[in-house]
Amino acid sequence: MRISTAGLLRTSVFNIQKHFERLADNQEQLASGIRVQLPSDDPVATQRILSWRKVRDNIGQHHRNISSAQIWLNTTETMVSSIQDLVERAYELALGASNELLPQTVRQTYSEDIDTILKEVLRLSNQVIDDFYLLGGHQSDVTPFSAVTAGTTIVSVDYNGNGGQRDVELSPQTTMTINTLGSNDRDDDGIADDAIPAVLRDANLGIDVFDTLIDLRDDMIAGNVPNILNNRLPEMEAIIDNLALHRSEIGLKLQSVDLIQDIISQEELDVNVDIQQNEQADYATVVSNISYEQTIYQAANVTTSRLIQGSLFDFLQ
Repeated sequence: MRISTAGLLRTSVFNIQKHFERLADNQEQLASGIRVQLPSDDPVATQRILSWRKVRDNIGQHHRNISSAQIWLNTTETMVSSIQDLVERAYELALGASNELLPQTVRQTYSEDIDTILKEVLRLSNQVIDDFYLLGGHQSDVTPFSAVTAGTTIVSVDYNGNGGQRDVELSPQTTMTINTLGSNDRDDDGIADDAIPAVLRDANLGIDVFDTLIDLRDDMIAGNVPNILNNRLPEMEAIIDNLALHRSEIGLKLQSVDLIQDIISQEELDVNVDIQQNEQADYATVVSNISYEQTIYQAANVTTSRLIQGSLFDFLQ
């Protein structure tokens, strides 16, 4: 087979160019630390990288959901804890007021303290986070609990929320309800409209923190000791138990959220390792490749230059 000088030169130049491109590619990998710059660099690795990046994006969204859930649950737990402390203080005052030997003037002073507690419980029950009321269900444009007053005196409290639940996806396998229902008696008729347990007014349990505090205040003003002893104290005990139950449930949810956060954080680390293994350059391999390609490139340059010189000499002869 005859090979022309021109053909041989073309082949030599093509091979030099090929090794030069490989050398440049390895130098780029060394500088950037990235092995797969384009899908054509490694189609299989590219597919894996895109798949793991999608998983990582989903994990990022779950991290944000978890953060929101933690803020919501912690704020709710603090609110319920504060209300429980207030009701327990009211219970102590009720115990004192149930003593028939207590002077009515002291009982009257206690009633003023109960009225202050009532107003503070009402204020806490209307807390907002991220423009949403904690106890309002899906109602975000009105306060969950509003006072009905006679002059400056609160005579009743209406519920304006609904039974909506706020569900958050914490992981692909876990969705959690993060809100606590303020009342399951949406039309304030004493009948539960929702089977979901409520923290302040639960018609299924027959408890209402606002009505009890209002009645306790009025009983103290009237000096109605039997009512305080036989009705208000048992009602408050049930309210305190219900508040403690909701605090416990919120605490369990927070523990679950923390556990899920640990799990997906580990998943995120694993995903990042997989991405790095497919995407990032192996420095030892790259340095070895550069050395190899430099040797081949330089040798090809030398032999080709000699070939060109020989061909030129033949031409001049």
